[in-house]
Amino acid sequence: MSSMPPADTPRIEPAPSPGTLSLVTPGTPFRALGNTGRERFRRALSRSASRRGSPVAAEADAIYDVLAPRGLTRLGAAMAWIERRNETNDADLVYYGRDLHNLWAVKRPDGGWRSYPSYAAAARDWAEHVLGPVYADLVTLGELVARYAPWSDGNNPTHYGEKAAREINALPLQEEDPMPPPDQDLPPPTLAARHPSPTVYDLRNDAHAARFGLTPAERDRIVAKKIAGRDGRRPEAIGLHVQWGHTSGSLRHWLGVEASATVMVQRDGSILRVIPEGDGPWTQGDVKNPGPRARALLDRFGADPNVYSLTIEAEDERTEQITETQTRTILWQIREWQRSWPALADPERILGHYEINSVDRARCGRYRDAIVRELLAGGPSPAPVSEPEPEFPGLPPWLPVDGLRAAFPLADPRGAVTGALIAWIAEHGRLPYFLEKRDLGGGRNVWRFDLVTLFNDGPRVWGEGDTLT
Repeated sequence: MSSMPPADTPRIEPAPSPGTLSLVTPGTPFRALGNTGRERFRRALSRSASRRGSPVAAEADAIYDVLAPRGLTRLGAAMAWIERRNETNDADLVYYGRDLHNLWAVKRPDGGWRSYPSYAAAARDWAEHVLGPVYADLVTLGELVARYAPWSDGNNPTHYGEKAAREINALPLQEEDPMPPPDQDLPPPTLAARHPSPTVYDLRNDAHAARFGLTPAERDRIVAKKIAGRDGRRPEAIGLHVQWGHTSGSLRHWLGVEASATVMVQRDGSILRVIPEGDGPWTQGDVKNPGPRARALLDRFGADPNVYSLTIEAEDERTEQITETQTRTILWQIREWQRSWPALADPERILGHYEINSVDRARCGRYRDAIVRELLAGGPSPAPVSEPEPEFPGLPPWLPVDGLRAAFPLADPRGAVTGALIAWIAEHGRLPYFLEKRDLGGGRNVWRFDLVTLFNDGPRVWGEGDTLT
């Protein structure tokens, strides 16, 4: 709680729930594509278009740790394949070499290709590029693609958008915490951690800023309230706060004071990103009679905790309490940060504002202990549920039935062709889209998909010269 907003703070309308998994199309909001699991991401970056192994695979974990907190692992993996085939296609070298580590074909302002010391560094720049001002006015995947890969560069944005949607649909939306690297000692996953990713807004997006009552000019004043680059430091602590009101009112109040935060968490569980994680927010520099946990961090890392803190400001309707939905979101956000900066898994690095300023903010962030208990102890296990018989036997768990039906409207749960297609999907980890069926007579047919062609003669089905079933 860096400051007190006015009493007549208006309440924003709730954000839409993330809901259930749905099929991605070019009309899907690109900032809401979310993450796939770590292992699935590794496999995606290990794909090769030739006999050459993917040079990106060695950095897959580091790239994941960069993109996951921003909800970009599905989009990132899809576009890495479309743009550069994971650096395995020699034909791409016509444009630039692998030494640039430019996995997403990002250009400099002068039109030249950007160069990076590693693929992880390229991922960080690409994430800031995609979520930054260049695309801030756009919403859908199709809109992003049309500007990212325009006709003027020799691309077909319509085909690109369809390919991107197909590649993203082949990556299951993460329902659980991704598996950390073996050397990363994180707390056990909880029921809250298994909750689907929350809705995430970004203040740098004009439409999102307007949602919370700010004009672009007002937004720019707030996002400038930061310690640029953390003075060369990295995040070493997490600060938990309540706003004493609502996000829209707090933002309005911040226009007149020196205050900001890394993220704000609304009562509906949505997140508003305010200050990039690479910069220090102006949230908790008011150190007054700090408690022992805060004092230990101040002595170790420096007198201004803003330089090395990630901060969460939670709406509280002036109750100093947070909702169960907010608790799930805060646990999700903390775990995302812990994956990026493993040292933050130490509970002694998670502070309530009351521990930094026990004089003026004695009640701010008192939910800290409950959050830490949940992180350490783990949540209750969900009750076992008997699984119904699958409608389509063999369908991979990452592909929902409605996704199969959308890609193949003629899908028949008992059909030999459908069974062969499901076997192909499970083997290749990709979702073909149906194009046409040609009847050759005598019970023989040709089934053409964009990724594979199947033939059947009654119940016998084969494709590409190999019998499938």
